[in-house]
Amino acid sequence: MMNFFDNPQAMRLKMLENNLLPFAQNTYHGKSLACIFLTRFCSTGCPFCYYTSKPAWRPRNIEDQFSDEGIQKFIEFSRSANLGYLLVSGGGEPLNQRKHILELIEKVQADRIVLVTSGNWAKNYSAAKRYVDDIYAAFSKREQKSTLVIRVSISEGHSIKIGLEPARNLFNIFSEQFSSRTDFKLQIKTFFNDTTLAKVLETFSGRYVKIGESEQNETDNQLLIKKIPEQYTLRFDSRLDVVVGLSKIFHSSLRPNLEQPKGLRDGIAVFEEDLKVAEDYNPTVVFNPEGEDGIDWSINYNGDICTWQNQVRDRYMNLYEDSYDEILDTTLEDPVTYAMLDKGSSYRESIVAEVNPKAVIRMKAIGLRDTSGTIIFEEEKTRLYMMIRVLSDYIDAGKISLEQMMQWDKETQAAVALSKEQLQDLFKKSLHSIISQQQEKMFNESEWVDMFDLIRLGHYDLTEDQITSGLEYFNARACVPLDDINGIQSKRSNVNRRLTERLMHIKPLKRFQSDINVAVV
Repeated sequence: MMNFFDNPQAMRLKMLENNLLPFAQNTYHGKSLACIFLTRFCSTGCPFCYYTSKPAWRPRNIEDQFSDEGIQKFIEFSRSANLGYLLVSGGGEPLNQRKHILELIEKVQADRIVLVTSGNWAKNYSAAKRYVDDIYAAFSKREQKSTLVIRVSISEGHSIKIGLEPARNLFNIFSEQFSSRTDFKLQIKTFFNDTTLAKVLETFSGRYVKIGESEQNETDNQLLIKKIPEQYTLRFDSRLDVVVGLSKIFHSSLRPNLEQPKGLRDGIAVFEEDLKVAEDYNPTVVFNPEGEDGIDWSINYNGDICTWQNQVRDRYMNLYEDSYDEILDTTLEDPVTYAMLDKGSSYRESIVAEVNPKAVIRMKAIGLRDTSGTIIFEEEKTRLYMMIRVLSDYIDAGKISLEQMMQWDKETQAAVALSKEQLQDLFKKSLHSIISQQQEKMFNESEWVDMFDLIRLGHYDLTEDQITSGLEYFNARACVPLDDINGIQSKRSNVNRRLTERLMHIKPLKRFQSDINVAVV
Protein backbone atom coordinates (compact mmCIF):
# COMPACT_ATOMS: atom_id res chain seq x y z
CA MET A 1 0.00 0.00 0.00
CA MET A 2 1.06 3.60 -0.54
CA ASN A 3 2.64 5.14 2.55
CA PHE A 4 0.30 7.98 3.53
CA PHE A 5 3.01 9.37 5.85
CA ASP A 6 4.85 10.47 2.70
CA ASN A 7 2.15 13.12 2.25
CA PRO A 8 0.77 13.35 5.80
CA GLN A 9 -0.99 16.69 5.58
CA ALA A 10 -3.05 15.70 2.55
CA MET A 11 -4.08 12.50 4.33
CA ARG A 12 -5.00 14.34 7.53
CA LEU A 13 -7.14 16.89 5.71
CA LYS A 14 -8.87 14.11 3.78
CA MET A 15 -9.64 12.26 7.00
CA LEU A 16 -11.07 15.42 8.58
CA GLU A 17 -13.71 15.57 5.83
CA ASN A 18 -15.37 12.59 7.55
CA ASN A 19 -17.57 12.71 10.64
CA LEU A 20 -14.88 11.07 12.77
CA LEU A 21 -16.14 11.67 16.32
CA PRO A 22 -19.97 11.69 16.31
CA PHE A 23 -20.04 11.05 20.05
CA ALA A 24 -17.99 14.16 20.85
CA GLN A 25 -20.70 16.71 20.10
CA ASN A 26 -22.83 18.29 22.83
CA THR A 27 -20.12 18.03 25.47
CA TYR A 28 -18.39 20.51 27.80
CA HIS A 29 -21.28 22.82 28.59
CA GLY A 30 -20.17 23.63 32.13
CA LYS A 31 -18.68 26.91 33.28
CA SER A 32 -15.54 27.66 31.27
CA LEU A 33 -12.42 29.79 31.55
CA ALA A 34 -10.86 32.15 29.02
CA CYS A 35 -7.35 33.55 29.20
CA ILE A 36 -6.93 36.47 26.81
CA PHE A 37 -3.60 38.11 25.96
CA LEU A 38 -4.29 41.70 24.91
CA THR A 39 -0.85 42.64 23.59
CA ARG A 40 2.61 41.28 22.92
CA PHE A 41 4.34 44.49 24.08
CA CYS A 42 5.72 45.24 27.54
CA SER A 43 8.33 47.67 28.83
CA THR A 44 9.21 45.74 32.00
CA GLY A 45 11.61 43.23 30.44
CA CYS A 46 11.57 40.45 33.06
CA PRO A 47 14.45 37.99 32.58
CA PHE A 48 12.15 34.98 33.08
CA CYS A 49 9.43 36.21 30.66
CA TYR A 50 7.94 33.42 28.54
CA TYR A 51 7.65 35.70 25.54
CA THR A 52 10.73 37.90 25.97
CA SER A 53 8.21 40.74 25.52
CA LYS A 54 9.66 44.10 24.51
CA PRO A 55 8.35 47.63 23.93
CA ALA A 56 6.75 48.13 20.52
CA TRP A 57 9.32 48.05 17.71
CA ARG A 58 6.86 48.66 14.86
CA PRO A 59 3.44 50.30 14.35
CA ARG A 60 0.86 48.25 16.23
CA ASN A 61 -1.32 45.93 14.15
CA ILE A 62 -3.61 42.96 14.77
CA GLU A 63 -0.65 40.60 14.70
CA ASP A 64 0.58 42.31 17.86
CA GLN A 65 -2.46 43.29 19.92
CA PHE A 66 -6.24 43.42 19.92
CA SER A 67 -8.00 46.12 17.93
CA ASP A 68 -11.31 47.71 18.97
CA GLU A 69 -13.05 45.24 16.68
CA GLY A 70 -11.22 42.33 18.25
CA ILE A 71 -12.39 43.36 21.73
CA GLN A 72 -15.99 43.44 20.49
CA LYS A 73 -15.53 39.98 18.97
CA PHE A 74 -14.27 38.66 22.29
CA ILE A 75 -17.20 40.21 24.18
CA GLU A 76 -19.51 38.38 21.73
CA PHE A 77 -17.55 35.18 22.34
CA SER A 78 -17.98 35.56 26.11
CA ARG A 79 -21.77 35.65 25.71
CA SER A 80 -21.71 32.17 24.16
CA ALA A 81 -18.87 30.54 26.11
CA ASN A 82 -20.55 30.35 29.55
CA LEU A 83 -17.51 31.88 31.24
CA GLY A 84 -17.05 31.34 34.93
CA TYR A 85 -13.60 32.92 34.84
CA LEU A 86 -11.89 35.50 32.64
CA LEU A 87 -8.12 35.84 33.02
CA VAL A 88 -6.65 38.90 31.29
CA SER A 89 -2.93 38.35 30.94
CA GLY A 90 0.07 38.62 28.61
CA GLY A 91 1.83 38.37 26.23
CA GLY A 92 2.83 41.84 27.13
CA GLU A 93 1.44 44.09 29.87
CA PRO A 94 -2.38 43.98 29.53
CA LEU A 95 -3.15 46.98 31.74
CA ASN A 96 -1.24 49.23 29.38
CA GLN A 97 -4.32 48.76 27.13
CA ARG A 98 -6.43 50.98 29.37
CA LYS A 99 -9.38 51.52 27.02
CA HIS A 100 -9.74 47.80 26.30
CA ILE A 101 -9.30 46.79 29.93
CA LEU A 102 -12.14 49.08 31.04
CA GLU A 103 -14.40 47.88 28.23
CA LEU A 104 -13.83 44.22 29.08
CA ILE A 105 -14.48 44.85 32.77
CA GLU A 106 -17.79 46.54 32.02
CA LYS A 107 -19.15 44.31 29.25
CA VAL A 108 -17.68 40.83 29.22
CA GLN A 109 -19.89 38.05 30.56
CA ALA A 110 -18.00 36.19 33.28
CA ASP A 111 -18.54 35.41 36.96
CA ARG A 112 -14.95 36.21 37.90
CA ILE A 113 -12.46 38.56 36.23
CA VAL A 114 -8.75 38.47 37.08
CA LEU A 115 -6.36 41.10 35.71
CA VAL A 116 -2.75 39.89 35.72
CA THR A 117 -0.22 42.72 35.77
CA SER A 118 3.36 43.65 36.51
CA GLY A 119 2.04 46.88 38.06
CA ASN A 120 4.28 49.05 35.88
CA TRP A 121 1.38 51.52 35.59
CA ALA A 122 1.30 51.97 39.39
CA LYS A 123 4.75 53.46 40.05
CA ASN A 124 3.15 56.82 40.81
CA TYR A 125 0.58 56.77 43.63
CA SER A 126 -1.78 59.36 42.12
CA ALA A 127 -1.73 57.75 38.67
CA ALA A 128 -2.27 54.30 40.20
CA LYS A 129 -5.22 55.56 42.26
CA ARG A 130 -6.86 57.12 39.18
CA TYR A 131 -6.53 53.87 37.24
CA VAL A 132 -7.86 51.73 40.10
CA ASP A 133 -10.76 54.15 40.49
CA ASP A 134 -11.50 53.84 36.76
CA ILE A 135 -11.38 50.05 37.01
CA TYR A 136 -13.78 50.11 39.94
CA ALA A 137 -16.10 52.51 38.11
CA ALA A 138 -16.24 50.18 35.09
CA PHE A 139 -16.79 47.22 37.41
CA SER A 140 -19.68 49.06 39.09
CA LYS A 141 -21.42 49.45 35.71
CA ARG A 142 -21.62 45.72 35.10
CA GLU A 143 -25.06 44.24 34.59
CA GLN A 144 -23.89 40.77 35.65
CA LYS A 145 -22.85 40.26 39.27
CA SER A 146 -19.25 39.11 39.48
CA THR A 147 -15.96 39.48 41.31
CA LEU A 148 -12.84 41.27 40.08
CA VAL A 149 -9.24 40.68 41.16
CA ILE A 150 -6.15 42.70 40.28
CA ARG A 151 -3.34 40.13 40.52
CA VAL A 152 0.05 41.80 40.78
CA SER A 153 3.25 39.91 40.00
CA ILE A 154 5.93 40.68 42.57
CA SER A 155 9.38 39.24 41.99
CA GLU A 156 13.03 40.08 41.67
CA GLY A 157 12.69 40.07 37.88
CA HIS A 158 9.84 42.58 37.91
CA SER A 159 11.52 44.85 40.46
CA ILE A 160 14.64 45.31 38.31
CA LYS A 161 12.76 47.73 36.07
CA ILE A 162 9.79 48.96 38.12
CA GLY A 163 11.05 48.80 41.69
CA LEU A 164 8.86 48.15 44.74
CA GLU A 165 6.61 51.20 44.63
CA PRO A 166 3.81 49.71 42.46
CA ALA A 167 3.10 46.99 45.02
CA ARG A 168 3.33 49.42 47.95
CA ASN A 169 0.99 51.86 46.22
CA LEU A 170 -1.58 49.18 45.50
CA PHE A 171 -1.47 47.82 49.07
CA ASN A 172 -2.17 51.34 50.33
CA ILE A 173 -4.93 52.08 47.79
CA PHE A 174 -6.81 48.89 48.55
CA SER A 175 -6.34 49.34 52.29
CA GLU A 176 -7.72 52.87 52.12
CA GLN A 177 -10.64 52.28 49.76
CA PHE A 178 -11.58 48.64 49.30
CA SER A 179 -10.76 46.70 52.46
CA SER A 180 -14.44 45.92 53.08
CA ARG A 181 -15.13 44.74 49.52
CA THR A 182 -15.43 41.02 48.93
CA ASP A 183 -16.04 41.41 45.19
CA PHE A 184 -13.14 43.76 44.34
CA LYS A 185 -9.83 42.42 45.54
CA LEU A 186 -6.07 42.71 45.32
CA GLN A 187 -4.04 39.51 44.95
CA ILE A 188 -0.29 38.82 44.74
CA LYS A 189 1.59 36.35 42.55
CA THR A 190 5.19 35.58 43.44
CA PHE A 191 7.71 32.76 43.28
CA PHE A 192 9.10 30.30 45.80
CA ASN A 193 12.30 31.56 47.48
CA ASP A 194 11.84 35.08 46.09
CA THR A 195 12.38 37.74 48.77
CA THR A 196 10.89 40.73 46.91
CA LEU A 197 7.49 40.57 48.63
CA ALA A 198 9.21 40.59 52.02
CA LYS A 199 11.02 43.78 50.99
CA VAL A 200 7.72 45.38 49.96
CA LEU A 201 6.12 44.43 53.27
CA GLU A 202 8.90 46.06 55.31
CA THR A 203 7.02 49.33 54.75
CA PHE A 204 3.96 47.79 56.46
CA SER A 205 5.77 46.41 59.51
CA GLY A 206 3.26 45.82 62.31
CA ARG A 207 0.31 46.51 60.00
CA TYR A 208 -0.40 42.97 58.80
CA VAL A 209 -0.38 39.35 59.90
CA LYS A 210 -0.11 36.11 57.97
CA ILE A 211 -3.32 34.10 58.32
CA GLY A 212 -2.89 30.36 58.79
CA GLU A 213 -0.36 28.08 57.18
CA SER A 214 0.38 27.91 53.46
CA GLU A 215 -2.22 25.84 51.63
CA GLN A 216 -1.11 23.62 48.77
CA ASN A 217 -3.08 22.88 45.60
CA GLU A 218 -5.86 25.30 46.51
CA THR A 219 -8.07 27.02 43.96
CA ASP A 220 -8.54 30.80 44.04
CA ASN A 221 -12.11 30.30 42.91
CA GLN A 222 -14.86 28.12 44.38
CA LEU A 223 -16.88 28.06 41.16
CA LEU A 224 -14.17 26.50 38.99
CA ILE A 225 -11.26 24.34 40.04
CA LYS A 226 -7.95 25.70 38.72
CA LYS A 227 -5.25 25.10 41.28
CA ILE A 228 -2.51 27.37 42.61
CA PRO A 229 0.58 25.37 43.70
CA GLU A 230 0.64 27.12 47.09
CA GLN A 231 -1.01 30.16 48.67
CA TYR A 232 -1.54 32.01 51.94
CA THR A 233 -3.34 35.17 53.10
CA LEU A 234 -2.05 38.49 54.42
CA ARG A 235 -4.45 40.43 56.67
CA PHE A 236 -3.69 44.14 57.09
CA ASP A 237 -4.80 46.21 60.06
CA SER A 238 -7.29 47.88 57.71
CA ARG A 239 -8.97 44.42 57.53
CA LEU A 240 -7.80 44.06 53.94
CA ASP A 241 -7.18 40.42 53.05
CA VAL A 242 -4.71 39.73 50.23
CA VAL A 243 -4.16 36.21 48.89
CA VAL A 244 -0.54 35.46 47.96
CA GLY A 245 -0.02 32.70 45.41
CA LEU A 246 3.38 31.06 44.92
CA SER A 247 4.72 29.13 41.97
CA LYS A 248 8.00 28.10 40.41
CA ILE A 249 9.71 29.99 37.61
CA PHE A 250 9.42 28.28 34.23
CA HIS A 251 12.85 27.91 32.65
CA SER A 252 11.51 28.67 29.19
CA SER A 253 13.76 28.95 26.17
CA LEU A 254 13.00 29.09 22.47
CA ARG A 255 16.37 27.47 21.69
CA PRO A 256 17.08 24.78 24.30
CA ASN A 257 19.97 22.50 23.42
CA LEU A 258 18.48 19.02 23.31
CA GLU A 259 21.96 17.64 22.63
CA GLN A 260 22.84 18.50 26.26
CA PRO A 261 19.98 16.92 28.26
CA LYS A 262 21.60 17.48 31.66
CA GLY A 263 21.11 21.21 31.30
CA LEU A 264 17.38 20.76 30.63
CA ARG A 265 16.43 18.77 33.72
CA ASP A 266 15.30 21.67 35.93
CA GLY A 267 13.11 23.23 33.23
CA ILE A 268 11.50 19.92 32.28
CA ALA A 269 10.87 19.13 35.96
CA VAL A 270 9.02 22.44 36.48
CA PHE A 271 6.92 21.84 33.35
CA GLU A 272 6.01 18.32 34.47
CA GLU A 273 5.25 19.39 38.04
CA ASP A 274 2.89 22.11 36.82
CA LEU A 275 0.97 19.61 34.69
CA LYS A 276 0.65 17.31 37.70
CA VAL A 277 -0.01 19.76 40.54
CA ALA A 278 -1.85 22.63 38.87
CA GLU A 279 -3.53 20.89 35.96
CA ASP A 280 -4.15 17.26 37.00
CA TYR A 281 -2.66 16.38 33.60
CA ASN A 282 -5.65 17.93 31.86
CA PRO A 283 -4.96 21.63 31.23
CA THR A 284 -7.69 22.05 28.60
CA VAL A 285 -10.61 21.24 30.91
CA VAL A 286 -12.11 23.32 33.70
CA PHE A 287 -13.58 21.09 36.38
CA ASN A 288 -16.84 22.33 37.86
CA PRO A 289 -17.51 21.16 41.44
CA GLU A 290 -21.07 20.43 40.36
CA GLY A 291 -22.42 19.74 36.89
CA GLU A 292 -20.73 19.42 33.52
CA ASP A 293 -17.11 20.35 32.95
CA GLY A 294 -16.11 23.36 30.86
CA ILE A 295 -13.29 24.33 28.54
CA ASP A 296 -10.15 26.36 29.25
CA TRP A 297 -9.83 28.73 26.28
CA SER A 298 -6.60 30.52 25.33
CA ILE A 299 -6.84 33.63 23.14
CA ASN A 300 -3.64 35.05 21.70
CA TYR A 301 -3.00 38.77 21.16
CA ASN A 302 -3.55 38.26 17.40
CA GLY A 303 -7.02 36.77 17.90
CA ASP A 304 -6.03 33.13 17.46
CA ILE A 305 -7.98 30.91 19.84
CA CYS A 306 -7.68 27.32 20.99
CA THR A 307 -8.11 25.28 24.13
CA TRP A 308 -5.24 25.74 26.61
CA GLN A 309 -2.03 23.98 25.48
CA ASN A 310 -3.95 22.43 22.57
CA GLN A 311 -3.34 24.45 19.40
CA VAL A 312 -2.45 22.52 16.24
CA ARG A 313 -0.83 24.43 13.40
CA ASP A 314 -3.18 23.32 10.64
CA ARG A 315 -6.41 24.03 12.59
CA TYR A 316 -6.03 27.69 13.51
CA MET A 317 -9.20 29.50 14.58
CA ASN A 318 -9.43 33.25 15.03
CA LEU A 319 -11.94 35.50 16.80
CA TYR A 320 -11.86 38.05 13.97
CA GLU A 321 -13.66 35.67 11.60
CA ASP A 322 -14.78 32.53 13.49
CA SER A 323 -17.87 32.32 15.69
CA TYR A 324 -18.02 30.51 19.02
CA ASP A 325 -19.90 27.58 17.44
CA GLU A 326 -17.32 27.27 14.65
CA ILE A 327 -14.45 27.35 17.14
CA LEU A 328 -16.07 24.74 19.40
CA ASP A 329 -17.02 22.44 16.51
CA THR A 330 -13.52 22.61 15.04
CA THR A 331 -12.06 21.64 18.42
CA LEU A 332 -14.44 18.73 19.00
CA GLU A 333 -14.36 17.25 15.49
CA ASP A 334 -10.55 16.86 15.33
CA PRO A 335 -9.32 13.68 17.09
CA VAL A 336 -6.01 15.40 17.96
CA THR A 337 -7.60 18.27 19.90
CA TYR A 338 -10.59 16.33 21.24
CA ALA A 339 -8.35 13.63 22.72
CA MET A 340 -6.50 16.25 24.76
CA LEU A 341 -9.81 17.41 26.22
CA ASP A 342 -11.08 13.91 26.81
CA LYS A 343 -7.94 12.09 27.97
CA GLY A 344 -5.43 14.75 28.94
CA SER A 345 -1.78 15.47 28.43
CA SER A 346 -0.38 12.13 29.61
CA TYR A 347 -2.35 10.32 26.91
CA ARG A 348 -1.12 12.78 24.28
CA GLU A 349 2.48 12.38 25.36
CA SER A 350 2.30 8.59 25.43
CA ILE A 351 0.96 8.37 21.87
CA VAL A 352 3.45 10.86 20.43
CA ALA A 353 6.34 9.17 22.25
CA GLU A 354 5.62 5.94 20.34
CA VAL A 355 7.08 7.48 17.18
CA ASN A 356 8.54 10.89 18.07
CA PRO A 357 9.79 11.02 21.67
CA LYS A 358 11.95 14.02 20.80
CA ALA A 359 8.78 16.08 20.20
CA VAL A 360 7.72 15.44 23.81
CA ILE A 361 11.13 16.43 25.18
CA ARG A 362 11.24 19.50 22.92
CA MET A 363 7.84 20.68 24.20
CA LYS A 364 8.87 20.41 27.85
CA ALA A 365 12.34 21.88 27.30
CA ILE A 366 10.96 24.97 25.56
CA GLY A 367 8.56 25.32 28.49
CA LEU A 368 5.95 27.61 26.91
CA ARG A 369 2.73 26.08 28.17
CA ASP A 370 0.24 27.87 25.93
CA THR A 371 2.11 26.85 22.75
CA SER A 372 2.85 23.25 23.82
CA GLY A 373 0.35 21.86 21.30
CA THR A 374 2.00 23.76 18.47
CA ILE A 375 5.42 22.47 19.56
CA ILE A 376 4.60 18.80 20.07
CA PHE A 377 2.69 18.64 16.78
CA GLU A 378 5.07 20.72 14.69
CA GLU A 379 5.78 17.78 12.36
CA GLU A 380 2.92 16.84 10.04
CA LYS A 381 3.75 13.14 10.34
CA THR A 382 3.27 13.28 14.12
CA ARG A 383 -0.14 14.97 13.78
CA LEU A 384 -1.32 12.25 11.41
CA TYR A 385 -0.01 9.43 13.60
CA MET A 386 -1.75 10.88 16.65
CA MET A 387 -4.99 11.26 14.72
CA ILE A 388 -5.07 7.64 13.53
CA ARG A 389 -4.07 6.23 16.91
CA VAL A 390 -6.79 8.23 18.68
CA LEU A 391 -9.42 6.94 16.27
CA SER A 392 -8.19 3.37 16.74
CA ASP A 393 -8.45 3.70 20.52
CA TYR A 394 -12.00 5.06 20.32
CA ILE A 395 -12.97 2.22 17.97
CA ASP A 396 -11.52 -0.34 20.39
CA ALA A 397 -13.44 1.35 23.23
CA GLY A 398 -16.70 0.97 21.30
CA LYS A 399 -17.31 4.70 20.96
CA ILE A 400 -17.27 4.52 17.15
CA SER A 401 -19.47 1.84 15.59
CA LEU A 402 -18.85 -0.22 12.47
CA GLU A 403 -21.80 1.50 10.82
CA GLN A 404 -20.25 4.90 11.46
CA MET A 405 -16.86 3.76 10.16
CA MET A 406 -18.45 2.51 6.94
CA GLN A 407 -19.45 6.09 6.16
CA TRP A 408 -15.79 7.13 6.03
CA ASP A 409 -13.70 7.19 2.83
CA LYS A 410 -11.73 4.05 1.99
CA GLU A 411 -8.34 5.55 2.84
CA THR A 412 -9.48 6.47 6.36
CA GLN A 413 -10.97 3.02 6.90
CA ALA A 414 -7.72 1.42 5.75
CA ALA A 415 -5.61 3.62 8.04
CA VAL A 416 -7.55 2.84 11.23
CA ALA A 417 -7.57 -0.88 10.36
CA LEU A 418 -3.79 -1.03 10.72
CA SER A 419 -2.26 -2.34 13.91
CA LYS A 420 -0.13 -0.04 16.05
CA GLU A 421 2.97 -1.90 14.89
CA GLN A 422 2.04 -1.55 11.21
CA LEU A 423 1.37 2.14 11.68
CA GLN A 424 4.71 2.69 13.39
CA ASP A 425 6.50 0.80 10.61
CA LEU A 426 4.97 3.08 7.95
CA PHE A 427 5.89 6.13 10.02
CA LYS A 428 9.54 5.07 10.28
CA LYS A 429 9.80 4.19 6.58
CA SER A 430 8.52 7.57 5.42
CA LEU A 431 11.22 10.12 4.56
CA HIS A 432 8.92 13.09 5.13
CA SER A 433 10.47 15.46 7.68
CA ILE A 434 10.56 19.00 9.01
CA ILE A 435 12.76 19.80 6.00
CA SER A 436 10.07 18.51 3.63
CA GLN A 437 7.56 20.77 5.35
CA GLN A 438 9.82 23.80 4.96
CA GLN A 439 10.30 23.07 1.26
CA GLU A 440 6.53 23.20 0.77
CA LYS A 441 6.48 26.86 1.92
CA MET A 442 7.58 29.96 0.07
CA PHE A 443 11.34 30.26 0.48
CA ASN A 444 12.47 32.55 3.29
CA GLU A 445 16.19 32.58 4.03
CA SER A 446 15.86 33.58 7.71
CA GLU A 447 13.29 30.86 8.38
CA TRP A 448 15.59 28.24 6.89
CA VAL A 449 18.58 29.42 8.92
CA ASP A 450 16.46 29.36 12.10
CA MET A 451 15.33 25.83 11.27
CA PHE A 452 18.92 24.67 10.67
CA ASP A 453 19.88 26.19 14.02
CA LEU A 454 17.15 24.15 15.76
CA ILE A 455 18.28 21.04 13.89
CA ARG A 456 21.81 21.72 15.16
CA LEU A 457 20.39 21.90 18.69
CA GLY A 458 18.78 18.47 18.29
CA HIS A 459 15.10 19.46 17.99
CA TYR A 460 14.29 16.95 15.22
CA ASP A 461 15.27 13.42 14.28
CA LEU A 462 16.86 13.61 10.84
CA THR A 463 19.35 11.54 8.88
CA GLU A 464 22.56 13.04 7.53
CA ASP A 465 21.19 12.56 4.02
CA GLN A 466 18.09 14.60 4.88
CA ILE A 467 20.19 17.43 6.33
CA THR A 468 22.49 17.38 3.29
CA SER A 469 19.50 17.49 0.96
CA GLY A 470 18.08 20.44 2.91
CA LEU A 471 21.38 22.33 2.68
CA GLU A 472 21.52 21.75 -1.08
CA TYR A 473 17.98 23.08 -1.46
CA PHE A 474 18.84 26.10 0.69
CA ASN A 475 22.13 26.91 -1.03
CA ALA A 476 20.47 26.86 -4.47
CA ARG A 477 18.22 29.74 -3.33
CA ALA A 478 19.97 31.65 -0.53
CA CYS A 479 22.00 34.83 -0.83
CA VAL A 480 24.47 33.53 1.76
CA PRO A 481 25.09 29.76 1.39
CA LEU A 482 25.96 27.46 4.29
CA ASP A 483 28.67 24.84 4.27
CA ASP A 484 27.12 23.02 7.21
CA ILE A 485 24.64 23.77 9.99
CA ASN A 486 27.33 23.96 12.66
CA GLY A 487 28.51 27.24 11.20
CA ILE A 488 25.31 29.07 12.14
CA GLN A 489 25.83 31.94 14.56
CA SER A 490 23.78 31.36 17.71
CA LYS A 491 23.29 35.09 18.45
CA ARG A 492 21.70 36.22 15.20
CA SER A 493 19.72 39.46 15.19
CA ASN A 494 16.10 39.15 16.37
CA VAL A 495 16.19 35.34 16.45
CA ASN A 496 13.96 35.11 19.55
CA ARG A 497 11.44 37.47 17.98
CA ARG A 498 11.27 35.35 14.82
CA LEU A 499 10.98 32.12 16.81
CA THR A 500 8.16 33.66 18.87
CA GLU A 501 6.32 34.63 15.70
CA ARG A 502 6.93 31.10 14.41
CA LEU A 503 4.94 29.80 17.37
CA MET A 504 2.38 32.62 17.50
CA HIS A 505 1.76 32.85 13.75
CA ILE A 506 -1.65 34.34 13.05
CA LYS A 507 -4.26 32.38 11.11
CA PRO A 508 -4.39 33.69 7.52
CA LEU A 509 -7.48 35.88 7.72
CA LYS A 510 -9.41 35.94 4.45
CA ARG A 511 -10.21 39.62 4.41
CA PHE A 512 -6.68 40.67 5.36
CA GLN A 513 -4.66 38.37 3.11
CA SER A 514 -3.62 41.27 0.89
CA ASP A 515 -2.30 43.24 3.89
CA ILE A 516 -2.16 41.62 7.33
CA ASN A 517 -0.73 44.76 8.90
CA VAL A 518 -4.09 46.29 9.71
CA ALA A 519 -3.65 49.10 12.22
CA VAL A 520 -4.84 48.87 15.79
CA VAL A 521 -6.70 51.88 17.14
